[in-house]
Amino acid sequence: MNVNDLQYYVELWKYDPSTNAGGTPTENFLLYRKVYARMQLLGGSTEETEIGKLPNTNVTWTVRYDPTIDYRCQIKYNSKFYEITHIEIIDRKAWMKIQSRIYNELI
Repeated sequence: MNVNDLQYYVELWKYDPSTNAGGTPTENFLLYRKVYARMQLLGGSTEETEIGKLPNTNVTWTVRYDPTIDYRCQIKYNSKFYEITHIEIIDRKAWMKIQSRIYNELI
């Protein structure tokens, strides 16, 4: 892996468990940091649901190693959030390969 391969500027968002005024748990994501990444499109598929067809796209991101990135984080690119499905540490904790999925609009 070469630093010149990191061509995309993405945002990493961390999960912040909190409660509202009524004590009900809420899911919030806070901007953690912005990093350069390499994006590799893996393809997509369509899932059949009760309300229609739900297309999704699988993407692999390569970023510098960060021990605080976990499965509860999300990646934001082009105003769209990608859900992390797998994290692989490569090159002696120098890089991370993050597989993610984005769900597109219903067809």
